Amino acid sequence: MAQAHALRIGHGAQTRENNKVRAEDYSVHGWYRFILSYPPHLVRDYAERFGIRRGKVILDPFCGTGTTLVECKKLGIASVGIESPEFLSEN
Repeated sequence: MAQAHALRIGHGAQTRENNKVRAEDYSVHGWYRFILSYPPHLVRDYAERFGIRRGKVILDPFCGTGTTLVECKKLGIASVGIESPEFLSEN
């Protein structure tokens, strides 16, 4: 059976700095900054921290603008995204 991991996110100055899009990510993620999104390096950091590599699958149940899906694609990790709000879906 697959194993799930709970993520704990810290507080304070380190967290504020981590919530910024880095310069190297603007070419892919800078076209649209959704206020409720998170920076792409967090996906890479968590994938590394939890040992998620090729052969694993990440589920993003609230994929929004697709940050997790794009970063997984770049890392060669399979991913599945689900989004339901109309304003983020194609009609």
